[in-house]
Amino acid sequence: MKKHNLFFLIGFVFFLNITAIGQLSLSGTGPISEDFNSMGTSATASLPSGFRITTGTSYFSAVTTTTYTYGTNGWPMVTGNSPGGRINWANGFYGSATDRALGFLIESNYSSSASVMLELQNNTSETITQFFISWNYEKYRSGIQATNWIFYTGSTGSNWTQNSDGNFSYPADENYTSVFDPPLSVQKSVGVSGLSISPGSKFYLRWYCVASSIDHAQGLGIDDISISDFNTISAEHSQTVSGTGLINFNGEATGVSMNVGSISGSGNVSVQRHNSAPLNASSIPLPNISQYRWIITADAGITNINTQLRFYLSDIPNHGISEGASDIKLYKRPTPGSGAFSEFGTLTYNNMGDGQTNDYLSMDGITSFSEFVFASQTQPMPVELTSFTSKIIDSNVILNWSTATEINNYGFEIERAFVQTLHGASQSWQKIGFIPGAGNSNSPKEYTFTDLLNLNLALNLEILYRLRQIDNNGNFEYSKVLEISPNLRPSTFDLRQNYPNPFNPSTVISYQLPESGHLSLKLFDILGNEVAELVSGYHEAGYYEYKLSTENYNLSCGIYYYTLESGNYFATKKMLLMK
Repeated sequence: MKKHNLFFLIGFVFFLNITAIGQLSLSGTGPISEDFNSMGTSATASLPSGFRITTGTSYFSAVTTTTYTYGTNGWPMVTGNSPGGRINWANGFYGSATDRALGFLIESNYSSSASVMLELQNNTSETITQFFISWNYEKYRSGIQATNWIFYTGSTGSNWTQNSDGNFSYPADENYTSVFDPPLSVQKSVGVSGLSISPGSKFYLRWYCVASSIDHAQGLGIDDISISDFNTISAEHSQTVSGTGLINFNGEATGVSMNVGSISGSGNVSVQRHNSAPLNASSIPLPNISQYRWIITADAGITNINTQLRFYLSDIPNHGISEGASDIKLYKRPTPGSGAFSEFGTLTYNNMGDGQTNDYLSMDGITSFSEFVFASQTQPMPVELTSFTSKIIDSNVILNWSTATEINNYGFEIERAFVQTLHGASQSWQKIGFIPGAGNSNSPKEYTFTDLLNLNLALNLEILYRLRQIDNNGNFEYSKVLEISPNLRPSTFDLRQNYPNPFNPSTVISYQLPESGHLSLKLFDILGNEVAELVSGYHEAGYYEYKLSTENYNLSCGIYYYTLESGNYFATKKMLLMK
């Protein structure tokens, strides 16, 4: 038997605890985002500005630090015996993973309910009447108690109104020991309207996590919060209307003119152009909704009006409408921000022959005003994807894609599925990553994502990839599907760290062979005595895994080593069996 000396270095890291102060500022045009990565690796991490945690209902009696940090692998990985509390979650090893989340592990030493709260301040120069918010609920550990997230908003920090669009329920699991690496993620997207947040005023959000009992509930967090569409008026102009004829509201580039055919009375007409899609627009059945809209109001002195509305394309940045488009619909609803839209009709494209410099869309027969938006089966396109390709390097898949233009693009979720090529059976799609978009752009953008396939792949698996492009309002479209050849032969030997580690009662050892040959996978105790030869024999090149169970070898708690030997290759890893 070969002898090998193994050395281990233990490091100590000290952390500085700084109290979070202030609020999250809403300024500019957004979006404003928070991914919690700034919390670092400390167990007593300071929360990002504006965030607090409490087991009560008031923002002002809440705390600004976590009590524990747990990862999804390594040590201390969250386990069934981990104490509950306010958690700085790590997607990966707690001491080095940069992807963090904020949440709770509800156990007997903590509370059955707790809240993450956020204070917002309007630092724009305008009253905020609505905003759009998206985030991810993430699940890190299973639990035998059902757990609910309930989303609230409020203007005082102590009185709350529930918004059920942000709620999510996790049913009870069969155990409380399963760790999800990466965590299971569910995205929520909510439009908050009917507000009146004046400049300098504050507004509050609350994510309330409540379990049916404190006995081994689930480990949950929130992550990747994005707030947008809170300062959306990009142009505004008013005119006194008292007679017929063409009236221009383009004093501040609203892009709107009216050709009034008849009118009774007189008064001011105000036009606002907003640089965002409408909130709560599920009543529009078409897939493409313009990322801009208009709110038009008229004084009560105008008792009757019949007019043509004109929308000039050169005054609408990133309008996304091609020359001569014939399927643009105009939608209208009585109350801006809420209620159902109704289709008013198909807009006429007026081509002036000057490359869209003076082209406009028009609609006749407008007799009342409110909120207007465009929609189409084909236009306007929020993101024009020009390529989506892949290449294989070792056992990793590199995805590359590019866009020609982007409008209100929040980003791209990367999804993957496996297909059993021998039987044609396909697994369900899973989100494996997210890449932020460029927002609004008229220039080409390049994106890349690497899928680190550290899960073992059988050679009879075909891999599918697709992109889920999401705009800042939660609308999404899927890309074409990429199919990757199943012939993924490893280029190198590799013995991987067992997972989970520490473990009890079982763990999985993964390894790969670039060439066919004899191999031996052995297990040793801390003194170097061979406990068992786990695998031995001839293997084809490929990816393999072995499930080690304590029941099969009567193992006691402690440190063990496992080795892989094949030809001239030899590697050793350490594992820890816990009580």
